[in-house]
Amino acid sequence: MAPLYKQAGLYIHIPFCQKKCNYCNFYSVTVGNRIPEFLAAVKREMDYYRNFWPEYDTLYLGGGTPSLLTGDQLADLLKKIRQTFSFTPGAEWTIELNPDDVTLSFLQDLRSLGFNRLSLGVQSIQDRSLKWLGRRHNTAQSLQAIEWTRQAGFGNLGVDLIYGLPEKSISGSLNLWLKELNHILQYTPEHISCYQLSFEPHTPLALWRRKKLVKPLEERKESQYFLDTAQQLESAGYLHYEVSNFSRGEKYTSRHNQKYWRHLPYLGLGPSAHSFRQNQRQWNQKTLSLYLGDIQKGIIPIAGKENLGLEELRMETLYFGFRTRRGLDLKNFQQQFGQDILNNPPDPAYRLIQENKLTLNGKRLCPTSRGLALADSLALLW
Repeated sequence: MAPLYKQAGLYIHIPFCQKKCNYCNFYSVTVGNRIPEFLAAVKREMDYYRNFWPEYDTLYLGGGTPSLLTGDQLADLLKKIRQTFSFTPGAEWTIELNPDDVTLSFLQDLRSLGFNRLSLGVQSIQDRSLKWLGRRHNTAQSLQAIEWTRQAGFGNLGVDLIYGLPEKSISGSLNLWLKELNHILQYTPEHISCYQLSFEPHTPLALWRRKKLVKPLEERKESQYFLDTAQQLESAGYLHYEVSNFSRGEKYTSRHNQKYWRHLPYLGLGPSAHSFRQNQRQWNQKTLSLYLGDIQKGIIPIAGKENLGLEELRMETLYFGFRTRRGLDLKNFQQQFGQDILNNPPDPAYRLIQENKLTLNGKRLCPTSRGLALADSLALLW
């Protein structure tokens, strides 16, 4: 069981977009006229979870596109959140924004509502790449939005970027990507997320790939993008604290996302949202219609649950541990799972240390940059 002194995180999925991007498989719909109906439902869902956890230290509004909500809608939602849940002083409150939704007055409203961290979906500062990705903003809007966040007084800005686009499709290159990254660095965001393009199921990109209209980068080239990205950001003073995430020091790491990686409790509200508590994971109805239907019937909109046994927890601890620079606490891992992974079996750990993919840092086994590039496969060696 997670100890009660650990605060939980609260996530609310806002499942609306003006249009679907070509690469995205997160759940969303393009029927904005249902936003009021959804907001009424998610406020009712909050009432089911008043006693989910004693206290929270993060709030994250994701999606979808939370910035489609008006200032008044956000104010009403946050009023209900404050009435229902208890937050620690200085809690991290994050909202995801699309650049073309951003105005200076909207950002000022967000600050007055209590948000202290922004996640801005820039993705690229090449208009041609943005069009290929299916984004609805342009480069000028992204850069203006970044400047406005500073004018509005935000001191914790995260910028999301996508790299590794098929070079023949958009005339891209590694050098061009690194120039993009260098341009973003001029704005000194506190946090940068760099996601390697993936061809997720049920997306236009996956369809283009099946039809051989587009070809992903070769594995060797993907690895080079990853390593050069890490090197450039680390040289600029950023901490590479998770596979895709960099921050200007420990202070600016995403406190909310670390709930997921450390098996700490979190509550997810809205369609397709997940929750975790005391080794039990549950997930909501995936579609807006099913979610709203359950709420209207007075039913908690849970689609499924799973209790994680010792082996599932062990594998997830390995998986999440090797995705973060913190790595694994060897003593805690052995106490919890009865396995000394340095010596049982002995070959993987010492071989990966010799290959500069893992490093022994005191009592922690941590991935290097080369290890982070292979993070998803490292856990399978134990």
